[in-house]
Amino acid sequence: MKFEVDDKVYERLPIKHKNLPDYIIDELAKNSTRNNMIVSDYLNNKDEYGKILIFADRWYQCEHIVSSIQKNGIRANAIYSKISKEKDRHDDLGRRDNKENEKILKDFREYKYDVIVNVKMLT
Repeated sequence: MKFEVDDKVYERLPIKHKNLPDYIIDELAKNSTRNNMIVSDYLNNKDEYGKILIFADRWYQCEHIVSSIQKNGIRANAIYSKISKEKDRHDDLGRRDNKENEKILKDFREYKYDVIVNVKMLT
């Protein structure tokens, strides 16, 4: 199912629902064109941005963005703690240990990473 939202609908949804519905957030997070645009924008402006935090919608989006940025020689990592909502999954897919997140954040503060991508960890 493809779901398209024009600007008027997008602006109205958060006002009416306070947050975007999960299915829309999932579609945005999975949208490779959108994710590649985020990566491209960062790469094209990295000197201007400097050390940066990128806010993502889902853990798998974090991983995609980090992987794409790393392929371009940039030191990047992700922090998140979400698990997949798929009912048939029991393997902690998408889980990050708090200690691992803390280490990554400490390393970022110590300039070991140029980019940290996160989901609701640093808002």
